[in-house]
Amino acid sequence: MNLNTKVWLVEKGKQADFLNEEKKIFSATFSPDSKWLVTEDVNLNTKVWLVEKGKQADFLNEEKNIRSATFSPDSKWLITKDTNRIAKVWSVENGILYDFLKEEKIFGYPIFSQDSKWLVTEDVNLNAKVWLVEKGKQADFLNEEKNIRSATFSPDSKWLITKDQNLNVKVWSVEKGIPNDFLKDEATISDATFSPDSKWLITNNGNNKYKFWSVEKGILYDFLEKENNIRSATFSPDSKWLITKDHNLNVKVWSVENGIPDDFLKDEAIISDATFSPDSKWLITYYGNNKYKVWSMEKGVLNDFLKDETTISDATFSHDSKWLITLNINRNAKVWSLEKEKQADFLKDEATISDVTFSPDSKWLVTRKYNDIAKVWSLEKEKQADFLKDEKTISDATFSQDSQWLITRDDKYNYKVWSVATGKYYDFLKDEKNIYTPTFSQDSKWLITTDLNFNYKVWSVETGKYYDFLKDEKNISYATFSQDSKWLITRDVNYNSKVWSVETGKYYDFLKNEKNIRYATFSQDSKWLITRDFNRNAKVWSVETGKYYDFLKDEKNIYTATFSQDSKWLITIDFNRNAKVWSVETGKYYDFLKNEKNIRYATFSQDSKWLITRDVNYNSKVWSVETGKYPDFLKDEEMLRYATFSQDSKYIFIRCFDKHKVKIYEIATGKLIQTLWLNKVPTQVDIIDNRYLYVTVGKAIVKTDLQTQQGNLMSYGDGEELDYKYEEIQEWIKVFGDKYLLPLDEEIKKKYGVD
Repeated sequence: MNLNTKVWLVEKGKQADFLNEEKKIFSATFSPDSKWLVTEDVNLNTKVWLVEKGKQADFLNEEKNIRSATFSPDSKWLITKDTNRIAKVWSVENGILYDFLKEEKIFGYPIFSQDSKWLVTEDVNLNAKVWLVEKGKQADFLNEEKNIRSATFSPDSKWLITKDQNLNVKVWSVEKGIPNDFLKDEATISDATFSPDSKWLITNNGNNKYKFWSVEKGILYDFLEKENNIRSATFSPDSKWLITKDHNLNVKVWSVENGIPDDFLKDEAIISDATFSPDSKWLITYYGNNKYKVWSMEKGVLNDFLKDETTISDATFSHDSKWLITLNINRNAKVWSLEKEKQADFLKDEATISDVTFSPDSKWLVTRKYNDIAKVWSLEKEKQADFLKDEKTISDATFSQDSQWLITRDDKYNYKVWSVATGKYYDFLKDEKNIYTPTFSQDSKWLITTDLNFNYKVWSVETGKYYDFLKDEKNISYATFSQDSKWLITRDVNYNSKVWSVETGKYYDFLKNEKNIRYATFSQDSKWLITRDFNRNAKVWSVETGKYYDFLKDEKNIYTATFSQDSKWLITIDFNRNAKVWSVETGKYYDFLKNEKNIRYATFSQDSKWLITRDVNYNSKVWSVETGKYPDFLKDEEMLRYATFSQDSKYIFIRCFDKHKVKIYEIATGKLIQTLWLNKVPTQVDIIDNRYLYVTVGKAIVKTDLQTQQGNLMSYGDGEELDYKYEEIQEWIKVFGDKYLLPLDEEIKKKYGVD
């Protein structure tokens, strides 16, 4: 691969030849207005080009080791950051350096406001600063604010909201540099969210009390003051509506403009879920009894095309809001046109569908049956895709992220790649035998395959070309892409690891002297790599520069090392069960776990805000990563076998050794919302779709709805006798009386003296 990059004028089909002499370009990005192009080569040399003239703007010629280069939204500014955390702001038009950041050691990445007038930075000591970009002047209104954990511009760039470690939140007028102090008496705000149009702010103080504010006027609109135990509050995408749901599953839709609840839901009881369509024109409500309703937000009326559908188990909007797909408990799927308020009947003869998936662009639908037969349908034409009509035994079909490609598998594990737009079959996999699990990269440009003999291959999806940079790598036992698809790490059976640039096929040798690497993992943002060898030495590497960050050098016998989902945090546990939390960017150690002994397990929530730890005595604690504090709602839970976050980070579910129940807590409130008692000790627990609890017990799987089924519940699981111990029977009787004790066999009754 020569890594030659070309720029083409699309309308004329003519090549602009100004990149002809540029070799080994690693990335090339247009500015938002398409006038400028920034390129970066494999040696971290960055150049800016005026696209129309094909001329290089040479103001970056002396800049070395640039790690990132980002245009402002209006394309007038470029901010660069090098490997030493030195950030610089440049005028793209005249190439002048605005050196107002020269004394700043930047933590994370500076953020432009949407109008490109302002820049907010944060240093390693959690001091935040706001800068007027054009004048290079610091707006000093944050000078006295300490320990700021987050600073976010409103969508319209007029406001800045800050939150410190003590959960004090302030809203600032960016232009005036003064706090709009309407939140000054609000303590411990756990969440504050602007509406999409920046006119409104909704706050939650953590005890289910929500407040609604006009940002401009700083006035509290008190229409929520009598709404107690609000569980969630969400703006519609167009900012015209607010939907609230309380713990009794009462849902209300409020007009944001006048604070009046639109009463079309007033007679709707026990709504367990309510979701806007992406365009805010539709609302779908679910009642927990397999009943869904669709409402027109514009008219405030029920569109009753689902009135005869009484056994719906799932309903999903397409991304473009034109379609609704429903699936009932008998696995019959139906597609509905929201515009026409009628069913598109092309699925009417399809029975026992196990699942249905929209393509990312909403133009295609994949249905799968229980007999492993998959079909692809054009929503536009309301019929099966012609190009697959001769494929008789498709057992799986998967779209690439950009919806342009489809990969199918038949019952003999032969894979085919198709262009969705043209229906053309790309046959580059036809001679590949014994392939299992081909995987698209995140950007849909690459496909990696592996066979049963541990041979890995990387393919360009567009050209079908096999990139042979792995051809001499033998006995690869493991290979995975980074999240951004730019990097590939391989490990052979002798535990030698290599990092490859997918674009160039170049091998980056910063791991060449690292022997016996047992474990190597990218962070979620693909910027970091952590390795651990057989001697339990862990190292953190910058993937772009190959630089080793040595903040773990004195940590011995590291057992596990795990990144948070946002890649900002790392938790390590050594063989003495000491756990430590680190900032990846600064290498700083946060000591809130220093008094916790014998930690066996620790994991971050999906939103990176929470951490759960469990010690060798099976005592678990939930920690706020932001504050280092832990709410103690698990303090009375002993011998926890599992304590796990749900995907949306709202719930934590626990089960104890030799106990016959599963408990679900709401993290924000610490409230126990469901206790499920079972006839046997459960063997597996999970929460699906952030809502449904699935528990494997005996020969059965028990499903409950966390939104509609709360409190103490009982399931007999596989229907066999209860096998409770005496202590559990006594606890059982206190909860249920003798209502559920009937199935106890005579031996247990006699043993424990149960009548």
